[in-house]
Amino acid sequence: MLQLNAFKVSFTKHDSIASPPSSFSPSPSPSPMPSQDLKKPHEYLVTSYGADPTGNSDSTEALLAAIADAAKGPSKGFLMNDIIDLGGAQINLEGGNYLISKPLQFPVAGFGNLMYI
Repeated sequence: MLQLNAFKVSFTKHDSIASPPSSFSPSPSPSPMPSQDLKKPHEYLVTSYGADPTGNSDSTEALLAAIADAAKGPSKGFLMNDIIDLGGAQINLEGGNYLISKPLQFPVAGFGNLMYI
């Protein structure tokens, strides 16, 4: 039992931790990026397309419309060869529970920066 206590004390003893040399100076914290340079991605709220977040009525067509609009939304060029940059477009499900009556068709390959949140 004494050995166990000695072992435990060796982990909690703070004077055995090496301290940095006196010439050590921590790096200054990086300055935050200016917020005016950051552009918010375009957000597609599914409820504005008529989706019912309670799940009481079918929201399939509203979700499909939001997905279609996001896929043809403002393009910011190309991410890489043949991949369209949608600028981080977001389809916001707003935390709802949606009734879907048929499979949702997501954009085919060739679209990038499209998020579902």
